[in-house]
Amino acid sequence: MKTRKFNGFGILVVFCLTIFVCLVQSIVSGADASASMFTLYPTTEETVKKENLSSLLLPFYSGETLPVTADGNVSDLLYPSEETSLDDIDLNAIEATTYEIAGSVNILIYHTHTTEAYRMDGTYTYAASDNSRTRENDKNVVAVGEELKNQLESMGFSVLHDTTDHEPPKLSTAYERSLTTMLAYQEQYPDIDIFIDIHRDAADVEEDQDDVVVINGVRCARLMFVVGRGDDYEDKPDFLSNYTFAKSVTLALESIQTNFTRAIRVKKGRYNQQVSNMCLLVEVGHNANTLQEAMSAVPYLAQAIAGVVSVVA
Repeated sequence: MKTRKFNGFGILVVFCLTIFVCLVQSIVSGADASASMFTLYPTTEETVKKENLSSLLLPFYSGETLPVTADGNVSDLLYPSEETSLDDIDLNAIEATTYEIAGSVNILIYHTHTTEAYRMDGTYTYAASDNSRTRENDKNVVAVGEELKNQLESMGFSVLHDTTDHEPPKLSTAYERSLTTMLAYQEQYPDIDIFIDIHRDAADVEEDQDDVVVINGVRCARLMFVVGRGDDYEDKPDFLSNYTFAKSVTLALESIQTNFTRAIRVKKGRYNQQVSNMCLLVEVGHNANTLQEAMSAVPYLAQAIAGVVSVVA
């Protein structure tokens, strides 16, 4: 009896057929599964540009570069989200609470992704440093942070606003540099209770321009808070405290106007929220909103914060 030997070409054909069959089975079996199967997409604009990956697993996005969210990942609005709630905590059962803080400095406002900007319109234009980004601080999220500082100070808070650009040299490591900034302020001003990292989210610029709430005839960008669990870190955030704070402010905003906020995002990352038990990461609108819509939302954000936090002597 003769034995038949495979040559190199035959082995390659068998291998390719095997891979193809496995791929088809995976797609068929996952058709009814959750969209979390999409986990291979690039995680930063920089990666997309460097690798020229504009068409890799992009069933929801067709632009030349991917938008980046607060945690450095592509937009939660465009991609399936990986966040889940903690298994042992019923987030729906967490109730709003109020806080009292004291000290010479109460709040630090800063920006991990400092150059995030908004949709240009007839009166709002800027020199773009990247997709929906500019280093002109009067036209990016720094301007939003400055307005929040002014609003909070008018309500009796003592506020510092850091405008350091934490993005260079690499966007995906910006949180390392913003952490250094936070710790430096904390050392110099140990009275700081609240740390607010202001971002803007990403969306479909053509389809989501009316994703706003209208208050007294004024279009305001919607807001969303991101709370990190710190799954892969030994030094984890105080998730329950940070989530309760974010939920308290969220409910205060909803009492001002229904649908003012999007649901709080619980993420696996840490986002430097281990620094304090009163950390807020807030997405003030997205890049389908205009800067004016974002700025119009800020007084209400300040009002909501002041509604749950009191400064005592």
